[in-house]
Amino acid sequence: MSKNYKSCYLCCATTKSVTYVMLFIKYGFKAVFFVMTVTINKKGFFSSGWIKEIEQQGHIIGAHTWDHPNLKHQLPNQLSRQLMPPKKTLEAITGKTVDCFAYPYGAWDENLLAAIQKAGFATAFQLTNKSSNQYPLLTIRRMMVNGAWMPSTLIQQMDIAFP
Repeated sequence: MSKNYKSCYLCCATTKSVTYVMLFIKYGFKAVFFVMTVTINKKGFFSSGWIKEIEQQGHIIGAHTWDHPNLKHQLPNQLSRQLMPPKKTLEAITGKTVDCFAYPYGAWDENLLAAIQKAGFATAFQLTNKSSNQYPLLTIRRMMVNGAWMPSTLIQQMDIAFP
């Protein structure tokens, strides 16, 4: 490995993620699961009970909006619906503050950041853009990972994405 990467994994909350959670537990990894709240208790997605259980095991639950729109195209009242109700729903399920957020499609712009902060998020994750100078913790980079990559390919792609 060319860099010392931290043990952190970010993913969306589908029932396929249950397999990952079991592996994380086995190998001592902790994960951040970003939940679209419209999917809670729907077939193929996390139930509220599972969300609470994995949070109690030390994993972090973050918000990923109500239904995954590109936030750059939302009007102010639509934006509010995508931020506050999901945060409150997840806090009601976990009994903990939800202060992590992932932008759908990784899409953000400077005009969104004050609303993200006002909604109570301390950190927010995007994909490929340069971080904001004013709100660096609301524009943390993440990357999409192909599940078919071998470990060496993953490390190579991380080196490219995070030089």
